[in-house]
Amino acid sequence: MLYSKQGRAQQFTTQAARDRFLNAEIKSLRAHERIQQTRVVDLRSDVEGARNQLTEVVERAQVHSRTEVERRENLRRMGQEVSDLKATVDRMQEQRKSVIARDANRSCSRNAESFGGKTESWGRRSPMPVTNCRRPNVVCRG
Repeated sequence: MLYSKQGRAQQFTTQAARDRFLNAEIKSLRAHERIQQTRVVDLRSDVEGARNQLTEVVERAQVHSRTEVERRENLRRMGQEVSDLKATVDRMQEQRKSVIARDANRSCSRNAESFGGKTESWGRRSPMPVTNCRRPNVVCRG
């Protein structure tokens, strides 16, 4: 403290000059403090705005996550439904084939009965051989 007083004594010739300098320093520091306080208020406002934006982004991410999960579940359900429908179509096609084969066999049997129960072929030039009655994709044997 003694050294600082000695420094001030050498720096200022009068007490009034020293007081003017110190008052100017106080005024400068108070202005700097006001500027810093303004910056603190602005930064707090910016931080609050950033928090609000972060909250909004998190909420949107959660919504997107839920919709993504729902979409994946819908796709899984739709894939299962497609698979089930394909199995149904395959089963129905097999039933259709068996019905066509059964009808073709019945038709062949009726044709054989209408020609006197003959089950041999009529020959190569015959218009309708009984033993090789054909329907689409079906060959029945008399």
